[in-house]
Amino acid sequence: MEDIGSPDDYVTTVRDVSDHVEIKKESLNHHKTQLDPNGPFSSLAPEFMNAWMSTEYFYLAQPSTGEPQEDILADLI
Repeated sequence: MEDIGSPDDYVTTVRDVSDHVEIKKESLNHHKTQLDPNGPFSSLAPEFMNAWMSTEYFYLAQPSTGEPQEDILADLI
């Protein structure tokens, strides 16, 4: 499988979203075009899928100070 997402050094914010994994999975199930039933994610063990979906990674489209961000909206306000 090809790499998914962006290079690690682009990431400026990492958020634990483990409290929201079930709703994320429900959302995917309501949008069948988002998850190929024959794709690589369809055969993942539930515990691995939960772990994978428990963290969200963000990066700023414009350069920042280089320091990790806690609030992805901080520079917009």
